Amino acid sequence: MEIDVTRPNKLYRYSEKKFLDRSLILGEFRLRPASDYTAIEKDIARQDNELVRTHKSPASSVTIENIRTGERAQPIGDVVYRSETRTNYLTICFSKQWDEKLLEVFPDTDACLIIHNVDEFCERVHFAVEKALPQWAGMDAPIVYFGSSKLGA
Repeated sequence: MEIDVTRPNKLYRYSEKKFLDRSLILGEFRLRPASDYTAIEKDIARQDNELVRTHKSPASSVTIENIRTGERAQPIGDVVYRSETRTNYLTICFSKQWDEKLLEVFPDTDACLIIHNVDEFCERVHFAVEKALPQWAGMDAPIVYFGSSKLGA
């Protein structure tokens, strides 16, 4: 399985100006446990179960086969797949694009920090986190909304 982890040309961090000022001036960024996102109140855009992903296939595209008998059955409704990770992980999210609408979608968001040298930024984040958490293994990967990811949940 091949997964494209090519870094984009720019990253955009939408948040409150007071936090982005700390990021810009102090280099401070907050990594958050993925499980925290289910508890976010009053923020539907960020309220997700990041440890579970579901995906649907239409019944017409799925055939179920009993491998012992070879008997086949056609589902009568959509088939839902569930991918779950039982290990919590730390995350920080950025966008690959500027979108003024995101300032309205995320509550209390009034600013956007633009990262121009993405490679340098990512390497610095990895270095800082590895120094603080020696057993940590980091990955830069795109988030997939409303679909399936090759990485699973």
